[in-house]
Amino acid sequence: MVSYKYTGEPLDKLDSLLSTVCSTLCDIGEDPYCMYLAKARGLTTQKSPCEMMKTAFEKINESDALFVIQSSESRSEGMLMEVGYAIANKVPILVATHSSVFATYLPSLADISIIYDDIDHLKYQIENLNFSILKG
Repeated sequence: MVSYKYTGEPLDKLDSLLSTVCSTLCDIGEDPYCMYLAKARGLTTQKSPCEMMKTAFEKINESDALFVIQSSESRSEGMLMEVGYAIANKVPILVATHSSVFATYLPSLADISIIYDDIDHLKYQIENLNFSILKG
């Protein structure tokens, strides 16, 4: 499951970031779920915040890990609830934090934490991750 901040983000940048992350994860044999991309591709209908969180929790339960993308110091309620849910349910967490982000505690909660400078650097980081340590 891919977690990210949606509210207030420029949709073109968010789309590019999430598309790149998910396609890169697929390229290395992972099967990510991203609610934003599922909606954009018509694979799910618009849901209330409560329904969206229920779906997110179900997808986290089905996932080997929660992949959190922190592209700014601003975080969303949903992203923080997803992280808390993953911790409570012992789902491994990987946090990818943009190098411009300093005021954050999320990497300290992660099983794996990476820092990236731009989308290409994030793609490179994902391609070179050892996901087997998350599957323990």
